[in-house]
Amino acid sequence: MKNEKFSVMEIAGQTMCACKNMMQSGLKFQEEAWQRCSALFNPAACALEAQKCSNDVAGIVDKAMPTTQKSIEDAWEFMEKNAQAGACLVKKASDAAQASLTPESQALWMDFIESSLRTTRSNADTLMNIQIQAVNMWMELLQQRIQMPQSQSCDPLADKVVKSKSRG
Repeated sequence: MKNEKFSVMEIAGQTMCACKNMMQSGLKFQEEAWQRCSALFNPAACALEAQKCSNDVAGIVDKAMPTTQKSIEDAWEFMEKNAQAGACLVKKASDAAQASLTPESQALWMDFIESSLRTTRSNADTLMNIQIQAVNMWMELLQQRIQMPQSQSCDPLADKVVKSKSRG
């Protein structure tokens, strides 16, 4: 009987502790929600933060534009070379199909197959390089964004939360 009372008392204590933690979390949530709402209704702070975010986006676009333009140029060059290679392969296939079954015909088909494989390899290499350039550009932009000081973030309350934590 004593063990049952002890376990009931223990459970009641744990329940009280959990309720206390839930109340504290709820109050903290309400406080943060109120801070965010009041920040939204402050037109001066809103405009300032919007300008900061706009400047951040403009900076990212300025940094990304040259690499993006180079990637587009590489893609156009790739498509042009691919069209030329495709025309050459069609001609080789046509020549091989028109030749009679002779050793010359076999040589033409082998040349066609080898050219097809070289073109496929070249296409894969070119596409891989274009993708690597794009990934490198985004990684560089992300690293720059991560290294940016906290005061330049787009979150209007980030500075206030950091300051309030450092005070208390």
